[in-house]
Amino acid sequence: MLVCSNCHHEQDSGKFCEKCGKHLVAKQVEVEVASTQEVSYTNGGAGPNDAGNPNVETAKNALREYGAYFMKLLKNPTHAFSANERYFYNGLITIALYTILLSLALYFYANSIVKTMGFLFGSSLPFSINFRLIIFILIVIAIAFFSAFAIIKIAKHPGSFQSLVAQFGGLLVPFTLLHAIGLIGGLVGSDFLTLVPIALSVSLSISFIPVLFVYEKVSHIDNNGQKVYLSLGTVVLMGIIFYILGEAVLSSMLEELSMIFDYIL
Repeated sequence: MLVCSNCHHEQDSGKFCEKCGKHLVAKQVEVEVASTQEVSYTNGGAGPNDAGNPNVETAKNALREYGAYFMKLLKNPTHAFSANERYFYNGLITIALYTILLSLALYFYANSIVKTMGFLFGSSLPFSINFRLIIFILIVIAIAFFSAFAIIKIAKHPGSFQSLVAQFGGLLVPFTLLHAIGLIGGLVGSDFLTLVPIALSVSLSISFIPVLFVYEKVSHIDNNGQKVYLSLGTVVLMGIIFYILGEAVLSSMLEELSMIFDYIL
């Protein structure tokens, strides 16, 4: 539709206004330009209303940043010791992935056995068991971290809570990958691919990582200080907390889980 700039008469075609005779070349050029833009948008170009969603772009950037962070620590976990508050959420994400992948690996492995044997809960295990596993694993990880955190603060290390979470989570990156391998093993029902990575990961991440974490932090305070005894103190503190919570909380959860897995193993 062409509109005359003089009398505002509208017409479908022509170079001159049918009412007042005004030349319409300029208006037609504008329409052609607009038409060209419409074709461009139709052919896949970005129109004025097709700008990228800022939330989507933020999510993509966050995923790229976390992926680079994960790969860097996978290649050399020592970099985790230099993480600061900026990587606090990356540390939390890694702890969450560590927990979820481990619980899913155990669930799918147990579920594959149940399906093979064809008894107990019918065709498959109830998925609600997975949530109990997640809570149990989170409690264990929390005990390991806060035991190390307490010893580090006893040694008067100046590191903030956020930076220490970021560093502890960073140290779990290689074990998170082992849990991913365990999950694949659980999905295919492989004993070796499930149990070996999980056993290696859990034994090291719960016993070795807190001790290593404390040793490294205390070394920064005084390289000739009581870093050995303080590191061993982490194990003692974890044992005490496990004993106290084991009586109050963990024992009932562990009994429920063991009753299920006793039928399977």
